[in-house]
Amino acid sequence: MQQKLDKNCLPINFDLDTEYLYNEALKRPRKVFYYPKIGKVEGYHYAPFEPQWLKEYIQRNFNIRGRFNMKFVFLTPGNKVLNWHVDKGTKCAINWVINKPLTDAVLEYRDSKHIYKAAIVNTEKEHRVTKLEFERILFKVSCFDMTYEELCTKYSTQFISSVKNPKK
Repeated sequence: MQQKLDKNCLPINFDLDTEYLYNEALKRPRKVFYYPKIGKVEGYHYAPFEPQWLKEYIQRNFNIRGRFNMKFVFLTPGNKVLNWHVDKGTKCAINWVINKPLTDAVLEYRDSKHIYKAAIVNTEKEHRVTKLEFERILFKVSCFDMTYEELCTKYSTQFISSVKNPKK
C-alpha cells in the first residue's frame, strides 16, 4: 500500500541529533530576514549552518540534487503569526523543530494545517505559521532545484518502500 502524498506537508520520521543542533543554534549570531519590496520580516531570524559532513549526510540520505542550503530559523512570537508568504527562491524544504516538540505552532496553508516535529514542506505554496506562543527554532534544509513532489518521492522510495520491501 502506497502512502498518500499530501500536497503541502509530509511529516517524516528521520531523526537528527536535535540536542546538538539546538546547542549549535544558540551559538550563532542571528541575521534579520528581508523580503524584496517588503523589507524586514518581523519575528524571523536565521543563522547559516553548513558543516560539510552534515551537508553530505543530508544530501546522501535525501537524494538531494542541485543547490540547497542549511540554516537555523528562529521564529519569535511577537505577533504570534508569521504571515502568509512563499519562501524566497526555494521549491521545498526539510524542517526539523529542534527546541522542543511542536505543540505551540501550526504550519498553515490555504487548504490545510499541519503540526510536525520533522517534515518535508512545499515552500512554493503560500503558507504561514500560527499560534507561536514560544520561540520556535528550526533546522531547515532549503532546496532550490527540487520540487516538493520530487523530494517526497525520493524520500518515500528510500525510506518507506525499503522498510516494507527490504532488498534480499
